Amino acid sequence: DFFLFVAPLLTPAFSPLFRGFGRQGGLWAATTADSRENSRGLSRLTNLEKSTAGNNDPTPGWRRPRRTKKKYKITMQKKNFGSVIVGLLLVLGLAFIARVEAQTSPVYWSGRAGGYAYRWTARDLTATSRPSGKVAYSVVAALKGEKGNRTPDAVEPEDHYEVSFFPLSVVGSLLSYERDYYWEGGAHPSGYESFATVDVRQPGKRVRITDLFPAEQVRRALLADGVVRRVLAREKVAPPPTLDGLVKALANKQFGGDDDDMYVFPSILLEAFAFHHIENGKVAVRFLLPNGTEIYRFRHTQLGILLPIPARLKPAFTDAATGKGGALMQSLQRMTKGRSSSLVLVE
Repeated sequence: DFFLFVAPLLTPAFSPLFRGFGRQGGLWAATTADSRENSRGLSRLTNLEKSTAGNNDPTPGWRRPRRTKKKYKITMQKKNFGSVIVGLLLVLGLAFIARVEAQTSPVYWSGRAGGYAYRWTARDLTATSRPSGKVAYSVVAALKGEKGNRTPDAVEPEDHYEVSFFPLSVVGSLLSYERDYYWEGGAHPSGYESFATVDVRQPGKRVRITDLFPAEQVRRALLADGVVRRVLAREKVAPPPTLDGLVKALANKQFGGDDDDMYVFPSILLEAFAFHHIENGKVAVRFLLPNGTEIYRFRHTQLGILLPIPARLKPAFTDAATGKGGALMQSLQRMTKGRSSSLVLVE
């Protein structure tokens, strides 16, 4: 966005320089007092020369100037140099302003875990590799990519599309955050909320809960929840023997409210999770369940289960729970105090 803003401002200043490089070989040009080359590097012929010009000339009525043995006098194109100096000063000034603005953006939270430095500001939520110093994951970049791949609504195009986000938990290289979508363009504003978990070592892949915990443990923990059992009983569905079967049986089933339509089980349930706290050696996992019917838009609830912590993840969870490295929902919610960042994608 910065360069899109700066480019039009610099075009007049840099155009002489570009012409200089294209035709004169750089900022410093070799010229002679009797040179009559025009901008195309060609010289006009007299009428007599035109009439005798051969067919091998590159352009009728034109010929390339002959090489001269005269010594060249090196001169400085003062006009071009002045324009370049003004352009460079403008670039440096705008870059300095952008840098200061980025550095002064409020930092809501920062921490280190799993070899990454996490930083949440009013503008973005990022994970930077500590050895290389390169940004491994950016929520803003991820959201812009997802919006670009999204098919616009031809019937009710969006007049405004915005996403608010904030971190939920940081466990090693696992970053979980909430994304609250809001858009206008139909009969009324609409939106929904979701949880997302990414492994910043592989930012292009969404993490499923089964990537971290055995599927059977997750299935048993879900079946122990009262809401899950009640929805299955209402739908007259026996408890499926597999986790995928259970998620499929619950997908798009609504519950809650006077008409059992306030919330819904999403089809991406196994991807919409974060880590809340540690309890008796187990981690409390929270799944987000969005609103059911449109009348309950902008509402959601959470479903919680307890899972044994795998041995390979115990150090990361211990560091997050104690604040040594990372953080869990229970502590992050107290530290962030209801703040969120916002990205406007359509305005």
